[in-house]
Amino acid sequence: GLIALHPFSTYIWSIPFAVYPITLIIITWITTAERILIGLVQNHQDLTDLTTNVHSGSAEPHLSEEETHTFESKATFIDFLIPIGTLILSLVLALFYTGRWSVFGGPNTFMQALTESNLAQAMFLSSIYSFLIACIWLLRRKVVTLHDVAASIKEGVSTMLPSILVLTLSWTFGGIIAQDLMIGKIFVEHLLPIFSMSYLPPALFIIATLTAFCLGSSWGTMTLLYPIGIAIAAQLQGSAPDVLLYQTIGAILSGAVLGNNTSPLSDLSAMTSSITETSQIDYIQAQIDFNRPIFWGVLAGLVSSSFLGITSYGLAAVTSLTVAVLVSWITIKIYVELRRQ
Repeated sequence: GLIALHPFSTYIWSIPFAVYPITLIIITWITTAERILIGLVQNHQDLTDLTTNVHSGSAEPHLSEEETHTFESKATFIDFLIPIGTLILSLVLALFYTGRWSVFGGPNTFMQALTESNLAQAMFLSSIYSFLIACIWLLRRKVVTLHDVAASIKEGVSTMLPSILVLTLSWTFGGIIAQDLMIGKIFVEHLLPIFSMSYLPPALFIIATLTAFCLGSSWGTMTLLYPIGIAIAAQLQGSAPDVLLYQTIGAILSGAVLGNNTSPLSDLSAMTSSITETSQIDYIQAQIDFNRPIFWGVLAGLVSSSFLGITSYGLAAVTSLTVAVLVSWITIKIYVELRRQ
């Protein structure tokens, strides 16, 4: 009852203030175009250039013949397009189905169904449906046989099992930290009073980053901090409370995603390191090396907007993002020059 705004439209208007995800995309494109490597990734590339070993000096992963299943492929591009297209289309339909859209016999309008949809249930339904369609399509075209399908399922389950175990342990440990040790609540109670309330967005960005890093969950961090941050923003009614509200939401989202990207407890690090057959420790270190200059850039962007006291929605968003990108890029260039010396 503090703010009379629609939740979905508020989220949409807060997207320009999600400085970290936008800055990350821009910096990734720039560093890729400039062929710039940072930190551990650069070290591994240097070692690869010297040893011609793409596994950075470690033993190459080996799979026995029993662990792999191969068959002569007769697939074409359409055999790839049909399953992927089915997955995307069924996911969209499942979102509106779980949101009880009126087209599917529910009481909700288009926007109501979109905001009330169950993403987890929709993803599960679309995955099952697209898998069945893919099997039927490929079997009908005789691209694979029933034996190939069974062998692929077995191989897929054995490949994902270690990742599932790691995720289970990570979620358990993260739950202990969040619910039993109350790490997130400790951060809020002890760190937030240190910062001036005029710098609420950068303060919440730092707290969200630390909380998500310790919890390994961006959703859990946002669940914890959004009620606190929005309540404080509502109480600090100034000349442009909407801008402060959008900045607060964007800052919490940015910190939660950044902390989750660099956390050893997140499902992202567990799944990515497992799928790419890299060390999870190396993956986390590489993420920290790449995200460190972006962290300082985003923080500078949020601080600059708060320091200048900008009350214009568009000017505040452009200022935060511009400063974040420039500071991130300058920090990366300084790091590269120092490394060359």
